[in-house]
Amino acid sequence: MVVIYTYDTKCFLLPLGGYCNIMEWKTITVPRDSRLNGELLFYWGITKNKKLYFQE
Repeated sequence: MVVIYTYDTKCFLLPLGGYCNIMEWKTITVPRDSRLNGELLFYWGITKNKKLYFQE
């Protein structure tokens, strides 16, 4: 499961398989490690605002 956060509040849960990594070779377990990825997803127009995420 991947949990996606906006920079200040919890936004939504996105369940993904255990081997489904987003924009990273390793599993992101700490939300702050996804900050740059969240900014790129926003810049590319994939998300409506900057988000953080981590995999459980």
